[in-house]
Amino acid sequence: MESFSLNTSGVYSALWQMKESGYFKYIKGFIFGRPAICKCDYNISYPETLKDVLGELNVPIIYDADIGHVPPQISIINGSITEIISKNGKGVLKCEKI
Repeated sequence: MESFSLNTSGVYSALWQMKESGYFKYIKGFIFGRPAICKCDYNISYPETLKDVLGELNVPIIYDADIGHVPPQISIINGSITEIISKNGKGVLKCEKI
């Protein structure tokens, strides 16, 4: 069985391809959780990788959020309408009632 390991060069490549293909044309911002495993290729950290590839889009980039594969985890319903506020390293997630 193969083990899966996330690495910063793979993250950069995948996000760059998506950006160049127009996936982020109407993006308002990004929110990333903490990856369970991420190998830092070329001595570049995960947050630096995100900023390098997405920074020119001039939208907020939130990382190390309490979502993803590392506890604590907050569930976000796909398609839910939310407002995310980030200031001074802290954030608030406001969801509309369904």
